[in-house]
Amino acid sequence: MKTNIKSLIIVSVALFYGTTFAQDPNAPIWGVYASGIGEKLAPGMDPCQVTYTVALMSDLNIVANLSYGTMGAVGTSLTWNEASALRRTYGRYFGDEPDGTYKLSPCEVPPFSVSGTFNTGWGPIILRHSGGSVTGTYYEGKAKVTGSLKGLVLTGKWTQTSGSGDFVFTFSADGSSFKGKWRSKGNTSWYENWNGTRVSN
Repeated sequence: MKTNIKSLIIVSVALFYGTTFAQDPNAPIWGVYASGIGEKLAPGMDPCQVTYTVALMSDLNIVANLSYGTMGAVGTSLTWNEASALRRTYGRYFGDEPDGTYKLSPCEVPPFSVSGTFNTGWGPIILRHSGGSVTGTYYEGKAKVTGSLKGLVLTGKWTQTSGSGDFVFTFSADGSSFKGKWRSKGNTSWYENWNGTRVSN
């Protein structure tokens, strides 16, 4: 029985590598795909939980994962070398650069505080940062935000008398500004107009 299992594994590995590398590495048939580690793939997720894979665009496993939402394409119609270079650009242990969709900031970034007052189109927002947790107020203290900071991305909830919902703020590398989006509870559409500029610490 053990011999049969070993033989099956060897044949499966051989078929995988034989199928993959029988393809022309110079043909634009390769893609780079993001997936989550320990959490579901989602736009603006924890940048340290995103990993990248190079695979054939026609790979049935990739096609299935794309349909399930467990993988997302960040580059397609590439040669093998182009796809490998792109994976190194985004990979945490290589370039660690954002892909602009799932990974909005590098994973390995220097710690900084987002505490301070930021001017926004919705009036000033005052944030208090302690550890990975952030709390704050806006509308002259009548409304609140609570969230957690991972890398440069702050995700959390907002509440006020007229409603509640969630938000995502992506800070600049020096913490002097952020680009934000928000939505109301139960709404799947984001409004990308809650941006802020620091006016005091």
